[in-house]
Amino acid sequence: MWIRKGAKQTIVFIDPKGIGNSGNFGDEKIQLHKDIKAIEAKIKAPPELRLESYIVSVSKYQDICKTFDVGKQPKQEFEANHILFMEDADFIKKLLGGVLSGGV
Repeated sequence: MWIRKGAKQTIVFIDPKGIGNSGNFGDEKIQLHKDIKAIEAKIKAPPELRLESYIVSVSKYQDICKTFDVGKQPKQEFEANHILFMEDADFIKKLLGGVLSGGV
């Protein structure tokens, strides 16, 4: 997703996927939301350009929370790691809210 406001631009990598095989928050695709800042620095992105990433899980939270990481992780922990669940009616609002709160 590409968002542009004036001279500022944000490019968001959105990966729709099931996360049952990811296993924990240390998975490289999940960590991309943190690692992407190092990528910004490596490519010498101008201050007007920001990169973000989110996973939109097709897996249901109730199925995942029992086995993911150490089990029984609250949904807020998934959201803090940029994992949103498609089953939530407000996942698009959460996605846009997260991206826009970063200062597009």
